[in-house]
Amino acid sequence: MNGTIAKLFSLNGSYSLPYLINLHDKNRHIDMYFVNDTESHSYDNVTYEAEAFNYQPNASEYGFTGGGTLEISVVGNQVIDLVERYSDITLEVMGVLQDNGTITPINHFRHHNGKVSLDRNKATFTFSRDERLDMTFPALIFNSQNNRGNA
Repeated sequence: MNGTIAKLFSLNGSYSLPYLINLHDKNRHIDMYFVNDTESHSYDNVTYEAEAFNYQPNASEYGFTGGGTLEISVVGNQVIDLVERYSDITLEVMGVLQDNGTITPINHFRHHNGKVSLDRNKATFTFSRDERLDMTFPALIFNSQNNRGNA
C-alpha cells in the first residue's frame, strides 16, 4: 500500500512514527539504513538496523517537502565518517513501521540540502526547504530585446 505522509499521519494521529530511513552520500560509498525501533526490520530486501534517532519533517508547501531535522546517534555506526568524508549527503525516508509490524512505503520523500552539527553522541542534520518553491514563472520574461523574432 502506497501512502502519503498526510494520510499516514491522519491514520496514526502522531508525528513520532518509527521511520525507515536511508542516509547516504552521492555515490553511495557509505549507505546506511536505519529504523527508529528497538529491533531491526527487513523491507524490500534491505535490513534496516535499529537505531536511536528523531526525524521531524517540516510542513509541506504546495506538495513539496519543506525540509526537516534528523537527530541521530553517532555511536556504533558510520554517521561521523559520512559527515567528515562527504559534503553531498542525502536522507531518504523509505517508509513507516506500523503498530502491527507492517511497513507502509513513502514515495518521493527525500532531503538533500542542509547542514549538520556533531557532538560526542549525536549528529543533528537540518535540511532546508526546496528553493524551487521561490521561483517566479515564467523564469524568463520575453520582450523585443531578448526575443527579436517575435517583435
